Amino acid sequence: MKAIRASDELIQDIIDGNAEKVAKGVEICHEDNTSILQYNNENSLSCVISLAFYSARKYYKIIRELPAGKGFADIILLPYQNTDKPAMIIELKHDKSADTCNQTDKRKALHGSACRIY
Repeated sequence: MKAIRASDELIQDIIDGNAEKVAKGVEICHEDNTSILQYNNENSLSCVISLAFYSARKYYKIIRELPAGKGFADIILLPYQNTDKPAMIIELKHDKSADTCNQTDKRKALHGSACRIY
């Protein structure tokens, strides 16, 4: 139940734009569910995001690796028709700063060194 409550809070924190709480929530889920050997692996992080957003399935269809532009969007959350939740695109990259992500976003539509939730 604690994980479900944390997942519910994480979704609301994203919608509210509370980046610090989102980062902390994902970090806790990452530490709790990833071995040290795979900690910086993009696929492991993608699985962690799926766990962290488990309760999002109430509101969203979750699509991994959706073809987009010149590449793939790592995770897409498409809201169901009966919800007022916004759509989300999650891009995952290791060792990229937010500034790098923003610069890449300007050059490429959905793919590249993005590492934020849109």
